[in-house]
Amino acid sequence: MSEALGGPLPQTPGSDAGGTAPERHIRFDRVFNFRDLGGYRARDGRAVRWRTIFRSDSLHEMSDSDRHHFAEQLGVCTVLDLRNPGSVERNPANVRATVHNIAFIDDAALSAYGEQHGSVASTEWYLEVLHGAEQVDGIARAFAVLSEPSSYPLSFNCSLGKDRAGLMAALVLGALGVDHEQIGEDYSLSEQNMGPIRQRYERVRDALGTGPSDHSESSRTFSLADGTFASPPEWMTGVLEALAAEYGSVRGYVEAQGVPGAELDRFAGLLLEQGQPE
Repeated sequence: MSEALGGPLPQTPGSDAGGTAPERHIRFDRVFNFRDLGGYRARDGRAVRWRTIFRSDSLHEMSDSDRHHFAEQLGVCTVLDLRNPGSVERNPANVRATVHNIAFIDDAALSAYGEQHGSVASTEWYLEVLHGAEQVDGIARAFAVLSEPSSYPLSFNCSLGKDRAGLMAALVLGALGVDHEQIGEDYSLSEQNMGPIRQRYERVRDALGTGPSDHSESSRTFSLADGTFASPPEWMTGVLEALAAEYGSVRGYVEAQGVPGAELDRFAGLLLEQGQPE
C-alpha cells in the first residue's frame, strides 16, 4: 500500500459500484484456508477493503505458482506468522515477504493445555491463547505492524488457519467495529476448508508413526478428532462476549494490551473504505 494514510486505494476486481464482490476464499495449490477479510461492514457503515488483509493456514508448503500468486498477483508484502517457535523453525514461511513471527502461545503452554483438556478448540481454550499472547505482548506487537501503511497488503496465519488466525481475525474485525455475528460467521468458514489440511496432517502422522510434529506444535497432544477441525461460530462469539463483558468492546480489550487509541484509529483508516461514517 503505497498511498498516503487515508488516501485512495486502487479498485479491486469486482469491487466497483454495482459489481460483484471478489471471491473471499482464494485458491492456491498448497494453501487451503486462505481468505480475504474484505467486505465485512463496521457499525459506522464502512466496509473492510478487499484485497488488503488476508487470513490463512501455514504458508510453508507453497508451490512456485503459489508464491507468484501471493507476491505478484495479490501483492502481499507482510506476513504475521502466529505459529509457535518450534513450528516456525522447522517449517518457515515459504514466501517473498517481510515475515514477523509473533507466537500467540508457546510450545510448553500448548502442550500443557493439550495434556489437561485435549487439543480440540473451544471458547475456553481461545481465551487461554489470548492470555498467552498477552504475556509476550503479542497483540501490541501485531497491531504495531497492522497500523503501518507500508505493511499492506498483509496476511496472517497459523497452522490450520482456524484457531490463532481466527483469534487474530476476530481482534482485527472487532477493533474495526464489525459486529460479533459477522465475526462468528467468518470464523465458521474455516471448517469447509479443513478437508485437505486434515489429509496433510494424516499423511505426516502416518509417515512418522507418531503425531505430525512438523505441522502441529505438540505431537504428544495433537488429535485428529473431528472437533480439532471444527469451527462453530459460538466458539468465537463466546470469546467476543467475554472480552466485551470485561473491557466493554474488542477495541477496549486491544487498547488494554497497550495499543494506543491513535494507533487503532490509523489502523481503521487503512482498513476501512473511505467515506463519511454513517
